[in-house]
Amino acid sequence: MNVFIIGATGYIGGTVAERLLAAGHRVRGLVRRSDLAERLGAAGITPVLGTLDDGEILAREARRADAVINAASSDHRPAITALLAALQDTGKTLIHTSGIGVIADDARGQAGDARIFDEDAELPVAPGRQARRALDQAVLAGGDSGLRGIVVCNAMVYGEGRGLERHSTQIPGLLKSAQRDGMVHVLGAGANRWSNVHVDDLAELYLLALENGPDGAFYFAENGEASFAQIGGALANRLDLGRWSPGRSNRRLPSGAMTRRLPCSAPMRGSAPSERGRNWVGRHATIRSPAGSRPTCRWTERPFLDDRRPCRMQIDFLPVPMPDHLPLPVRLYRGVLDEAGEPLDAAGFEARFIAHGWCPQWRSGLYRQQHYHANAHEALGVFAGQALLQLGGPEGIELRVGPGDALLLPAGTLHRSLQATRDFCAVGAYPPGQRWDLHLDVPGVDVRAVIAAVPDPACDPITGQAFAAVPET
Repeated sequence: MNVFIIGATGYIGGTVAERLLAAGHRVRGLVRRSDLAERLGAAGITPVLGTLDDGEILAREARRADAVINAASSDHRPAITALLAALQDTGKTLIHTSGIGVIADDARGQAGDARIFDEDAELPVAPGRQARRALDQAVLAGGDSGLRGIVVCNAMVYGEGRGLERHSTQIPGLLKSAQRDGMVHVLGAGANRWSNVHVDDLAELYLLALENGPDGAFYFAENGEASFAQIGGALANRLDLGRWSPGRSNRRLPSGAMTRRLPCSAPMRGSAPSERGRNWVGRHATIRSPAGSRPTCRWTERPFLDDRRPCRMQIDFLPVPMPDHLPLPVRLYRGVLDEAGEPLDAAGFEARFIAHGWCPQWRSGLYRQQHYHANAHEALGVFAGQALLQLGGPEGIELRVGPGDALLLPAGTLHRSLQATRDFCAVGAYPPGQRWDLHLDVPGVDVRAVIAAVPDPACDPITGQAFAAVPET
């Protein structure tokens, strides 16, 4: 086919164009600048100089092509209007790119709406996205005007593009701010979820929709989902920054950064593997897969611990150097096991913490910098990998931990990760109402007063027993 792609120089459009060329189709692409036109031509795509506002150019190219793919703006009404008019009564195809924002809620970093939407569901479109949804529906109604209209509603797209633009906007935006500030910025608790899809899988879906998709088809393009807590933790590990830091440093962010941190939730399930999608199945694992993360040179592959683990839980009170402002000792739990006698996994630790009145807030590694929390006690449950920790500052003790180990670190306890296997990961939890801060310096007089005022937790995070500063033995 002769295919006209709007957005051929972009991340999605460029990757789709490359896939269509590989499948034997001929591609013409809209481009705004002559320098990009030369690069587009070198890639085998015939450049067409123009913009989305050039309705006559769009109409001319639409009439010339067998099919049109809009992979640029999801919200440009004049461009879609021009294309629909030009393709009327031609029987040709218009594939329009929409976006997951049509079902996003205003979660503000919280879990948001628990519903998961598919293509047949009635979509609760927010007022700010009604115009986008109206464009989607205009394309889907194309059959009434003698054309084949298809809408691909993309989730968060990731992976390296194959066109002129190699990077998406969402995760690279988080990455750049993390590199600039030395921490990953995630709004609130980071519990908001977005569905996701790899750009190569997405390009395959466009190809199948072009060649086989029926008129009026609406596709949710997704192959998994992840919360921004998971994304933040993966970025922090990749950059060797330690834990992600939810909700911190908002005042340091430049204008517009809150939008890039994507505060909403948008979970969906596409039915593209069905007959409607002509057997599209994504080949890439979701971005939450740990297999997608690459270790830095500071990780170690060598295990620290042997395979001998306690057959029953042991609790120790560690001889960590404790300044006079710390009223509680550090607790180490070895052999925190499930009913089958296996070390608790992440979900098991989270369930244990919740059952005992603690609030799990993250899954990740630990900072390599010496740090402490002045306003919160911290419980750590190790569920993967192994690490060598330092507790109590430079003169403190070193402690090896692995799956099934847990720690209770009182507010003010200096701690850091000295070394870790690349898969090391723990659950962090805190007593209700204690929202942890982060300090890298030695506690001064004012901070010591804050630490001393932190109330004892009601229950032990692991045993669930009523908390006692120094339990009877």
